[in-house]
Amino acid sequence: MATELELAQHRQIRIATGMTEGGPLAEQLRSLRLTRGLTQAELAEMAGISERAVSDIERGLRRHVYRDTTERLIRALELAGEQAADFEAAARGRIEGAPPDLGVLPPERTRLIGRARELSDVRRWLAREDTRLVTITGPGGVGKTRLAAEVCRRSADDFPDGVVFVALGELPAPELAMPTIAGALRVLTRGDPVQALASTLASRRLLLVLDTFEHLLPAAADLGTIVRAATTARVLVTSRVPLNLTAERLLNIPPLAEAEAVELFEALLESTRQESSPRGSGRDVVAEICRRVDGLPLAVELAAARTRTLGAEEIRDHLDRRLLLLSGGPADLPQRQRSMAATIAWSYDLLDSDARRLLEKLSIFAGGWAAPDATAICADADIALDLARLVDSSLVVAEPGFETRRYRMLDTVREYAADRLHTRVGSEGVAALRKAHARHFAELALGAESELRGAMQQEQVELLLTNIDNLRVALDHLTATGEVDLALRVGAALWMFWRIAGTFSEGRAWLTKLLTLDAGGAEAARAGSLWGAGWLAFHQGAYDETARCGAELALWSRAAGDDAGLRNGLTLQALERLAAGDLQAAADLFEQGLELVRRLDHPWLLATSCLNRAVAALHLGELDLAEGLLAEARDIYQRLGDARFAARVDLQLAFVALSRRDAAQAADLVSAALAAVWELRDSWGATEQLDGAAATLAARGDLEAAALIAGAAEAAWETLAAIPHPADRTCADRWLLPALRDAGDPGAAARSEGRLLPLEDAVDAALGSLRSDGG
Repeated sequence: MATELELAQHRQIRIATGMTEGGPLAEQLRSLRLTRGLTQAELAEMAGISERAVSDIERGLRRHVYRDTTERLIRALELAGEQAADFEAAARGRIEGAPPDLGVLPPERTRLIGRARELSDVRRWLAREDTRLVTITGPGGVGKTRLAAEVCRRSADDFPDGVVFVALGELPAPELAMPTIAGALRVLTRGDPVQALASTLASRRLLLVLDTFEHLLPAAADLGTIVRAATTARVLVTSRVPLNLTAERLLNIPPLAEAEAVELFEALLESTRQESSPRGSGRDVVAEICRRVDGLPLAVELAAARTRTLGAEEIRDHLDRRLLLLSGGPADLPQRQRSMAATIAWSYDLLDSDARRLLEKLSIFAGGWAAPDATAICADADIALDLARLVDSSLVVAEPGFETRRYRMLDTVREYAADRLHTRVGSEGVAALRKAHARHFAELALGAESELRGAMQQEQVELLLTNIDNLRVALDHLTATGEVDLALRVGAALWMFWRIAGTFSEGRAWLTKLLTLDAGGAEAARAGSLWGAGWLAFHQGAYDETARCGAELALWSRAAGDDAGLRNGLTLQALERLAAGDLQAAADLFEQGLELVRRLDHPWLLATSCLNRAVAALHLGELDLAEGLLAEARDIYQRLGDARFAARVDLQLAFVALSRRDAAQAADLVSAALAAVWELRDSWGATEQLDGAAATLAARGDLEAAALIAGAAEAAWETLAAIPHPADRTCADRWLLPALRDAGDPGAAARSEGRLLPLEDAVDAALGSLRSDGG
């Protein structure tokens, strides 16, 4: 099973790199390995790949394997003839009849029913050269997301640059729409994300799917700018209302016909292993239920769920009463939407009072929650029992795949519950709950801050990423209600998370917004946000912004007597000087920061100052000084348990070794560091190490291997929407650029091939090449 981090990431990133469990490749490799009496570790060693790679393949986390890895496994397993051909076909994803592996999409309880015409229309429109944007409209619960997901599954082969599904339903504000889309596409946004997206999509043949846009309509004009530039890309949007853009093609989805709704009802019964085909009067009752809920798929699903405890006639009779009660809804809403409210009201009224109150309060969450979160905010007597009742009623969904059980609501149910909450407790009551929610998740962020620099780093990243929607809502509430000090402290706490998770654009958007607020006595909290904003800007190449943040931070810190803040401000200014090539100025500023932090009790800052000063020393040719500082930094990081930064130290030590013409030592260092960060599934850290691997292979004379890994690293940086540390780039290019010139046409071909490698295959190829020479 994938980790919580992987599951959470896949909700908002490129679906074409998906992971699913099991499959022919997993089964073949496991069977072949066991037949030969090998452990995973033994097979990995014989094939010259990582043990994690073998484990991931056998668990179904990797459905396609890079050619070099496939050949290594075939040799290690001593396969030949038809057996080797079968394994190679499975490894390359060429199993006859196998569906394309599109990754994690919104779940499908049944096959798509009753939407053949709409599916055909959308795909036909997307194939036309004069189509840029298609918007699927319709009321809540009619199946817009389900149709869009099916388009994704059917269209993977039509778009060579991928299919990207972005869920926008939990975004609290329109200004986050473009940074979120940029993050999903991994587009580097040094300034305006709209222009960056327009430039990127202008040259790509991909399908971008934006799900649930109706609450972000102020961002529609920005989307229009992007669409106008996207001559080869296609955009598919789901929204309850049209976007009113010139390029927009509209497809309004009607409710299901009666026969289709009955078919869906029966398919849902099959999915829960209940009777699949009601007969005689039973089938007539089901048809009446489907008519009474106007054929809305979500309403049909809620009705079918109640068959676990009620007979069909009881369901029909209860719907009769509820539809009559709620039939007088607002006249400007569609009749279908009023019927949907009636369906949810029926499920709601079947609950006891405690479960109803809990359902209402749970509407305060965004993107899901765990039972302890509900206990902290809702303060109901028996959360576990009432949550179980809500899950049984299909008003709350229990999400699989998490070590700690998590729950979520369907959007339409959440809206209904929120309306009932407001009716019962009023605006003041809702505001009190929102405040409790914001403070709870603010405490979550603040509690994670120190752990992001220690042995619990990975667990905290997973926790924060799983709760990203709640954190967004919490930050939005804090800024909207003027709790500036707490909002700034949360932003300062989260910047390292945004950095590790690779969500640079979103982090910068939040910190930029927070830094526009009137601090009003919250200057210390503002200093922390300046520190994070400067670093995230640096990773996206906005060096002027890094320098501005550093100068302001240093000025305030000197006045406040805050040595840690002053060290941080000097470090940001030094980073800008380093990027500009002013090495001595950078070294002097780093040195001042190091002198300050040696007087403080802050081991992580001390290690990082040693690392920074060593980088400047390396570029000034002071190799002994650099090596000593790096050894000190590595010792501290290892004691703290910060494996990511310990690996970064090893990368710098590898550059020192290369400067001393010791390619063998460099290969050992990079190999160990790359394996360590990939064990954490740290894409950013792995990409840094790939640059080091390419430089090491070049220095060793493995020109084509160096070109292959260099191409993979280039593509990986583009995917991250970040750029290499400029000092690292300079180091790597010292050995890499001459090697690429010397490699000629074979090197150019290898570099192009490397750009097509998935990151996990690039890591395997780099580890195999680094370990193949000299043991």
